[in-house]
Amino acid sequence: MKVEKNKFWAWTWQTMPATYIVISKSRGFVTVENTFREGFRNATFVSDSLSAQLKTPAKRHQLCLAHLMRELNYFEQIYHHKWATQMKDLLIRAIKLKDTMTQEQYTGSFDQRRSVINEFDVLVNQTLPATVPKILPFQKKLRKRKRQVFNFLFSPDVPHHNNASERAIRNVKVKQKVSGSFRLARGAEIFAVLRSVVDTIIKKGGNPFESIRFAITVAAGKNEFLRNQRC
Repeated sequence: MKVEKNKFWAWTWQTMPATYIVISKSRGFVTVENTFREGFRNATFVSDSLSAQLKTPAKRHQLCLAHLMRELNYFEQIYHHKWATQMKDLLIRAIKLKDTMTQEQYTGSFDQRRSVINEFDVLVNQTLPATVPKILPFQKKLRKRKRQVFNFLFSPDVPHHNNASERAIRNVKVKQKVSGSFRLARGAEIFAVLRSVVDTIIKKGGNPFESIRFAITVAAGKNEFLRNQRC
């Protein structure tokens, strides 16, 4: 985002019933620390591979497979190497597997899930040639974060993507396209608060206009009451 002619970053954290948006000067972990100092110790944190997101304290992490698939598509296009195709096919099979799993299969031993993870282990430990240099750090990342790739196969409530966060940030991008920038940091802050409130009300099945009007009416009544008390 452009704020006061400077580059800022729009962050969104969201769950099924709530959205929280912050517009910050930093894309780094300092924004996470300033916003959610304790992290999400009772939740699975779904994100892409940005270091600030991976450092966020959480009970578990789940990497967004949609982001991983985009990287694999890119590797396929530039290298035409079978490793990228095999890994992409494996992730697709894992996603399809989740669609068929029963509640009991998440908590107990499950042969199909074990087979997917075993095949993943083979691929991330496979020796790749120097002719595919951009795949090598990607492979290392997957090897290090194996559990974070497949947490969605161990919990029915964990998705394999962070598409809901992408949707939550969409209106911020629309705002940017329409107005270009915010003249003041305070204006960006107000917009982030209002957008968070509107999205949360919608998720809870409410009417944003009526809810905000009610809040304004209550605030006005409170201010009048306080003025009368001082008199």
